[in-house]
Amino acid sequence: MIAKTAEGLLGANNAMNVIRTPMKVFKEARARGDTATMERAMGYVEKSHDEAWEKKYSADEGLKQEAKENELKNRQDREELAQRIREKCDELENRAEENKNGLETVISEGGTDDPEKEGDPIADAVNASVNAKAAEAPQTDPVTYTRSGEVKVVEVKTEFSVSV
Repeated sequence: MIAKTAEGLLGANNAMNVIRTPMKVFKEARARGDTATMERAMGYVEKSHDEAWEKKYSADEGLKQEAKENELKNRQDREELAQRIREKCDELENRAEENKNGLETVISEGGTDDPEKEGDPIADAVNASVNAKAAEAPQTDPVTYTRSGEVKVVEVKTEFSVSV
């Protein structure tokens, strides 16, 4: 909140609080029938009322100014964000282009130009990696652990009989 807005709001609030005292005096004077005191009290009420409206207008102007500044700031933030997004897109496109060029180089060096005769190089590399890891893994028999934590080797014998 800018200073002009805060000053206007606080001033209007104070002016409205100040009005209470002369209004109280006015009501007491009316009850007594003292017109001179009533007129004086109403003069003070009118003065405080005018001051409250001036402060309100000042606060409204401050709010308008603040709204314009916020709109300008938001517009600049949106433009900066759009620029960053464009830069990221360009960077990603460049990376994709480099990766595409690198993949085409690997394919062209590795085999034929006919894609139907040649497998997917990425899938082939993944399959080769999986097969190599499977070959390295030791073959183990199924084991069972007892309650004490000892290993108990279980021999699995399966017999199937099918009758039709």
